Amino acid sequence: MTIELRGPLVMAAAAAFGLALAAPAGAAERKLFENVGGWEVERNVGAGGLHPCQMLYAYKDKDDNDAENAIAVAFTGSDLILSLAYQNWGFDKDESVTAPISVDKTVLYPKQGWTGDGMNLRTVLPGAAIAKLAAGRKIILKFGNGTADFNIPGFGDAVAALKRCDAAPDVAAAPKAPSGLAAAISSATAPSVAPAVPAAPPVAATPAPMPSDTRIKVFAFGLFAQRVLAECDVATTTRQRTGIDGRIAALEPEMKPVATQLRDSIKADAKRCPPNPEAASEFLASLSDFGELSPEDFAAKMDRREAERAQKAAAAAPAPAIPAPSAPASPAAVPASPPGPAAPAPVADPAPAAPPPPPASASAPASATAVPAVPPAPAPVADPAPAAASPVPAAPAAEPVPAAPKP
Repeated sequence: MTIELRGPLVMAAAAAFGLALAAPAGAAERKLFENVGGWEVERNVGAGGLHPCQMLYAYKDKDDNDAENAIAVAFTGSDLILSLAYQNWGFDKDESVTAPISVDKTVLYPKQGWTGDGMNLRTVLPGAAIAKLAAGRKIILKFGNGTADFNIPGFGDAVAALKRCDAAPDVAAAPKAPSGLAAAISSATAPSVAPAVPAAPPVAATPAPMPSDTRIKVFAFGLFAQRVLAECDVATTTRQRTGIDGRIAALEPEMKPVATQLRDSIKADAKRCPPNPEAASEFLASLSDFGELSPEDFAAKMDRREAERAQKAAAAAPAPAIPAPSAPASPAAVPASPPGPAAPAPVADPAPAAPPPPPASASAPASATAVPAVPPAPAPVADPAPAAASPVPAAPAAEPVPAAPKP
């Protein structure tokens, strides 16, 4: 990669990436992609590879006799190449140095290894350090004879711009027009009519790759957390808020295919605030992890918390009630058989009718007692069916019994 830099200190910082430094004549190959909060994000036009861009920040320290400081950052895979340059350093080429690196007052890596070269120190940091750097204001290195600090304002926004630059399609550098003697020679040797060059067919834009489900989940949590902080009375620290903003800014470029849909979905959702102090405490713990861990580590930790929460809920749930065995049904509760012909209602035996007075007979003695005539037998009536038994059909009516002869 060929780059053009301004000033020896910035050149020293960029040299840490192992890049070939061009003379000012090669300036046309470098293109400013974006200026974010004093960080210059530049792209090497025509360079191949996944990460053709870097971001640079340089300033003079008024508290150190206007000593020049510079910071340069570029990606290598998912890691960061960090280069720090200071006017008063003088390391040997490829000198090995161990110096703890801190962000503000927080030590990130207590035994960080560096490679020195003149005014420059360079190292490689894991991608998880981005959120921590975005949440701070200064990088501090501690040596045996003192410390060195470097301002990093708006680091998270600059990294987001750096990712956009790496993801942007390459644009070929326009050739420089010749001037002076070179222009005269070119004019004299050029043909009078240049052959027409057919225009290249338009190239369809390559759709942005879809981010992984894990990183989408993490990004969605960040958007949800931002809404909670905006709508709910939750006490947070400045570190937590800057951490979440920095993480979202870092994820934003790769989330272009889904960002609008996620924001609309969260916006349409009902307001959700932590319902109790315990829930608020858990939310704040997740907020800190969101800013400090890598997306993959944060997603894994959230999955573990969810599993633990499910186990606690299962342990606290009451055991299901076991129904008692049913008592045998009493005879009265036995359901009646399917309905049949209705049994006639029980009829009480009729009282025998008073015998009619016998007809007067001349031969019968007056004192003899009259024998009553036997009345006809009533039709037999079927006994009513018991409750549990099937109804019994009525018996056929008996033939009438003839009356007994008179004595």
